[in-house]
Amino acid sequence: MSPPHIACQQGTVEQTYDASNSNPVELCVVAGAVAHIRINPPSGTHWPLADASPATVVEPLDSRRVGNALEVTLAARSKGTATLAVGDVWRLKIAVV
Repeated sequence: MSPPHIACQQGTVEQTYDASNSNPVELCVVAGAVAHIRINPPSGTHWPLADASPATVVEPLDSRRVGNALEVTLAARSKGTATLAVGDVWRLKIAVV
C-alpha cells in the first residue's frame, strides 16, 4: 500500500477553520499562492488578531476581524514551514512547497 498523498493548493486558496479544534490539520500551499484564511472562534469569545511567522516563508498581508471571525491573508513566499497563530489559543502549521 502506498503512503497517503497530500494535495498542495495553488493560486488563490480559501480555507475556513472552526477554532474549536485548536490544532487543525496542516495546510499545504505552493510557493506563490495567496491564502485567505477565516477562523471562526467559539461563540462569545473575542480573540486577538492572528500572526504568522517566519516572514521568509509566509508574508502576512492582512489580519482583521469580521464580526466574531478572524480573516487572515498570507502570501506563500518560499519553501518551508510556518505557523499561523492566534495568541496561545490556536495554531495552524503551513507547509509551503
